[in-house]
Amino acid sequence: MSDLIFGISVGIMHLPQGMAYALLAWLPPVFGLYTSLYPTLICFFFGTSRHISIGTFAVLSIMVGSVTERLAPDVDFLKLNGTNVTAEVDVAARNSYRVQVAAATTLLCGLIQVLLGVVKFGLVGTYLSEPLVRACTTAAALHDVVAQLKSIFGVSPARFNGLLSLVYTHLPTLVASLVSLVLQIAAKELNPFLSPRLPVPIPVELITIMAATLISNCGHLNRNYSIQVVGEIPSGRQHLGRCK
Repeated sequence: MSDLIFGISVGIMHLPQGMAYALLAWLPPVFGLYTSLYPTLICFFFGTSRHISIGTFAVLSIMVGSVTERLAPDVDFLKLNGTNVTAEVDVAARNSYRVQVAAATTLLCGLIQVLLGVVKFGLVGTYLSEPLVRACTTAAALHDVVAQLKSIFGVSPARFNGLLSLVYTHLPTLVASLVSLVLQIAAKELNPFLSPRLPVPIPVELITIMAATLISNCGHLNRNYSIQVVGEIPSGRQHLGRCK
């Protein structure tokens, strides 16, 4: 029963997490759902460990995003707007090419990992010192936090001009982010004290996501306060287009 509850909880949490990590990779959110589903099915049939975690990962998403953003920047997909002769980004073409870049990067990394496994390159890991491993883990965590600051503060990568342009921050997005962080940190601190009296820990992450979704939908935060939301998620498998 505990494994069943754990699987359902992780599955529910993996839906919004996968979409969020897809945004870190500069891809449409729906592809985060694909990444959350297909690797798990493959590991179910071919995996050798029941403890390994399969699915989206923040650090890898950021690393893939650095490649997609560099090889498919917005400036390469500008088109003229006929109404006022200004340039706007062709979002459909940009996203299609970024998905192709991410897929090619993933396939190449997979082939490299298979090759390293064939030559037993994992033996090198036994010679890495514990301080080095801790330093790499800490650096990855810091990199993960810094990469998400633009979403927490509601800062656009585009440049702004005018007064205090260097510290431009979208206050409604910042307030929503801070409230979510405070609630999650408070619940994490309270769970150890309340765990003897509760049958299961408080699922604060799930509660936060559900509450934020309801508040955003009922309060029309995107329309009234310009807080960015994921938007519509298309159903079915999306066509990637022909690779260039």
